[in-house]
Amino acid sequence: MEYGGVYLDHDFLALKNIERLLGYNSFVMASEETNEIRLSNALIASSKDNLILSEVLHNMGLPENNQKFVTVATGPVLWTNSLKSYLLSHYVKGLVLYHPKYLFPCLTIKGLNCGSFSEEYIRKQYPDCFLFHSYYTLWWDATKKEEL
Repeated sequence: MEYGGVYLDHDFLALKNIERLLGYNSFVMASEETNEIRLSNALIASSKDNLILSEVLHNMGLPENNQKFVTVATGPVLWTNSLKSYLLSHYVKGLVLYHPKYLFPCLTIKGLNCGSFSEEYIRKQYPDCFLFHSYYTLWWDATKKEEL
């Protein structure tokens, strides 16, 4: 918060320089869904002392968000609800929400195992994509094995 910066999940494949996506915007995220806005916290870019980020961090500490389910406690549900609530009462300059094709092209086709694609295939199939999110495919199996 004090400095701002970029957060990315570790299961992204960098395809293009993201500076063009970030530009001079004060807050950048991407939507996971094409039919409705559902923010993904897999990519968060924020300027120093950003009020939207402050709002989300505040909401994480509220009792109603203290859930067992990560999507509600710290994930997409919390981020989406917090941003919608914030936008109802604040004018925001420099907010950008990107279409999934730039970061999450796998979401547009349900049932795909995104982690099985080669980089060559991804570059050819998704030319607009800056960062390719493979969704938990790099760590999910290891996590499940640890639980057994």
